[in-house]
Amino acid sequence: MEREHEDAINWAHEQGAGVIVRGGVARGGPAQDQPSRKNVWEVWDAEHFDELLDPGETRVEFTLRFTLSHPGLSTTIVGTSSETHVLENVAAALKGPLHGDVYAEAKRRLDAAGQVPTRLARPGPY
Repeated sequence: MEREHEDAINWAHEQGAGVIVRGGVARGGPAQDQPSRKNVWEVWDAEHFDELLDPGETRVEFTLRFTLSHPGLSTTIVGTSSETHVLENVAAALKGPLHGDVYAEAKRRLDAAGQVPTRLARPGPY
C-alpha cells in the first residue's frame, strides 16, 4: 500500500520485464532514510480501510492481496517470523487479488491520504 514504486512497476511490466516486489506487506512507518514515508497503519485508520475488509479478513491479508492485485506484478517476497505466518500468507495469496472495485476504492483512499505513485522519468528507446 506504499505506492511510490507503482509507476516504475507499470513501466517495467510494459517493457515485458517480470516484477518482484519485496516488502509489499506492512513495512511499517518512516525510516531515517525516508522520513516522509507515512506509517501504513496510520493511513489505514485515517482512511477507514477496515470498511473494505471481507468478513474475517485481517489487515495483513488485505494488504498482501492488495499487493497481488497490481496488474504488473509477477510475484512478491513476503517476510515471515513463523510457520503460522507462512501458512496465513499462503492462504491469503490463494484467495487471489482483490475484486476490481475494492482495489480501485483502496487506491482512491490512498490517493486521498497522499500515498500516490512517484512519477518515473521514463527513459527513451535504446
